[in-house]
Amino acid sequence: MNNVQKTIFRKYLFLTMLILIFDHLFPGQPFVRCFKFAVVLSLFLTATRIKGKKKREIILHAALFFTVLGDFFLDFCQLTSWFGELIPFGLLCFGVAYLLLISVFYQKSRPGKREKLIFFGVTGSLIFTFFNLFAYFDRRLFLPLIIFG
Repeated sequence: MNNVQKTIFRKYLFLTMLILIFDHLFPGQPFVRCFKFAVVLSLFLTATRIKGKKKREIILHAALFFTVLGDFFLDFCQLTSWFGELIPFGLLCFGVAYLLLISVFYQKSRPGKREKLIFFGVTGSLIFTFFNLFAYFDRRLFLPLIIFG
């Protein structure tokens, strides 16, 4: 990492810690959601200022853009009365962002046997956790969660 990247990393690490502290101290409060959205939006704007012409950087910028949209639909719009109608759009945006990120990291390295075993182990534990927590899920979110997963 160069000095600019290190400075940006430190600043956003600090902001992330603030988000975690605020979310713990004031769970579900509107100002925490607004602050989180502002941080994610500023991260996207900061990333676009860093000039990258490579395919990898363009895909990462697109992934950040879809992350901002997903946060807007799922976090920021929760403060409005039409939030319930926007959940599928938020999940779709996060799904696109994750697919873009996976494509970038998959291009960089091909998974071997060890990585595949770890993937299936983690996936198995997530499925186990999902079924254990299923009784606590809002049934209206079941289909969007399955699609997103």
